[in-house]
Order: sequence, then structure tokens, then C-alpha cells
Amino acid sequence: WKHPGVDKVAYDEACRRRSSRCLWENHRIKTVEDTLTISSRRTVVARKPHTLNPSGVSRQNCGCRLCQRDRNELRCKNPGVCIETAKMLINSISTKLNPLIESGETLSLTEEEQDLNNSTIESDECKIFEPDMVLNKVENGFRIF
Repeated sequence: WKHPGVDKVAYDEACRRRSSRCLWENHRIKTVEDTLTISSRRTVVARKPHTLNPSGVSRQNCGCRLCQRDRNELRCKNPGVCIETAKMLINSISTKLNPLIESGETLSLTEEEQDLNNSTIESDECKIFEPDMVLNKVENGFRIF
């Protein structure tokens, strides 16, 4: 996959790795969700990064159920490196579109805009659109402009 919001340099770096071919051909990743599933794996011992053994080298012989499945059924030679590459692919997505990064955007009007909206009802002026509205009925969500 190539996400429209990737940093080209980081994406190309991840794609140059041999494990990227394994991700596409053996793991059959097609979507960001597929890549997230692989990149978020943990070992049986929780809280230890899955891709690292005590010496800091990517694990090739991890004994967890998912890595064993990758080696036996998907013919992946080194699941640890594939996980690391999947993380690189996810991290190459720009901060605005990255599913791991919380968006700081709020969809509510400021207090000043709310006051202005309340006064415009009485004075028949333009009203600022409320992006964070809650609908009680579907019929209330349709607007004709």
C-alpha cells in the first residue's frame, strides 16, 4: 500500500528493506489496519518490545503463537524484522493522518462564536456552522442550503 499522507523519505526507507516484500507477499498487507495489526504485536512477556531480544537485535526465532504461525504458514523467515518494518511504514504516515497520533483538532465552537450564534437568531444574521452537533433523529441531520 501507499498511503497518500506518507513522508516519502521515510516510506521509501521502509520499502527498501527486504522485509517489506515479505509483508506484501507473505503477510498480504493491503491496508493501514493490516499494517497496524502486525506492528502492534507484543511478546508473551508483556511490556517488552516484540522486535527486540536482550542484545537489541530483531528476533528471528520468537516462540510466540503469532510468530510461529508467520514462519510455518506464511513462510516468513524473520517475523521480528517484518514487525519492525510495519512500524516504520506506520510511522511514515504524516502526523495529521497517522492513526497512532491523537488529532489536536476540536470540532466545537469557541465561546465567542457560540455567543455570536445566539445573537444572530434574534438579528437574522448569518450563523456559524456548528461542526460538533448531536443529532437526536436522522431527519435533523439533513440541511438544504
